Amino acid sequence: MKKFFLLVAFVIVSNTLFAQYKPFQLGFKASPTLGWFNANDVGLKGEGTSIGFTGGFVAEFNFTENYMILTGVNYNYSRGKLSYQGINATTDTQSIFYQQIADVQQTVKFQYLEIPVSVKLRTNKFGKVRIYGQMGLNTAFCFNAKSDRTYSFTDSDKKFNTKQVNKEDVKNDFTLVKESLLLGIGSEINIDQSSFISVGLNFNTALNNIAKFNYSYEGVEKKAKTTLSYFELNIAFIF
Repeated sequence: MKKFFLLVAFVIVSNTLFAQYKPFQLGFKASPTLGWFNANDVGLKGEGTSIGFTGGFVAEFNFTENYMILTGVNYNYSRGKLSYQGINATTDTQSIFYQQIADVQQTVKFQYLEIPVSVKLRTNKFGKVRIYGQMGLNTAFCFNAKSDRTYSFTDSDKKFNTKQVNKEDVKNDFTLVKESLLLGIGSEINIDQSSFISVGLNFNTALNNIAKFNYSYEGVEKKAKTTLSYFELNIAFIF
C-alpha cells in the first residue's frame, strides 16, 4: 500500500514538472446577473426579473490541460420580486389597532457569500480560442436581506389604500444557506501562454426552498416555497 501511494505521488509530481500548463491558476471575475424567484405555489408568484451582480476570486486546479476543478469565493447581490396576500397591521383614525388581509408586492435584495465548485472541460485551442463547459454546485451563505413591500388594501373607511415599507430587514424570512446547481458554457481567449480572458453564460438555480415566511390565501395561512435563480454573464481574467 505504501508503495502504491508513493507511485501515485511520483506520477502527480512528474506530471506537474513536465506539463506544458500551470497546475494551479488564480484570477478574478466581475459578472452582471439577471435573477428571479421560482415561485408558482397557489397564491404566491414570482414577478419578473431583476438585475444583480457577482464578483470575486477564481481558482483553477488543472489535472490536465483540458480538465480542471474550478472554485473561488464570490460576493453576490441578487434581487427577486414576489406577489402574495399578507397581513397589514395598522391603526385607524380612532387609533384602534387591527389587522387585515392585503395584496403584497415585495422586492427582496439579497447579499450572499458564494463558494462554487465545478468540473470544467475545454477544447484544444482554435488559434487563441478554446470552448469550455462546466457543471457543479454553488453553496451560498446569506449575510443580508432587505425588502421593499407595497401593501394594497381596503381601509376601515372602505377606501382603497396602499402602504409602502422600505428597507425592511427580512434575513430571518429566508434560509442562511442556498445550495444551487451551476451550469455554464463559454470561451477562453488567450493573452499569452497561460493567461486568458474567459467570457461565458452561467445558469445558477437553487435546489432548496429558501423561504421561511408564511402568507395568506383565501384566509388560510400557508408556508411559502420558492427558489432563486439567475443567469450570469461570466467575465473573468485568469493568470
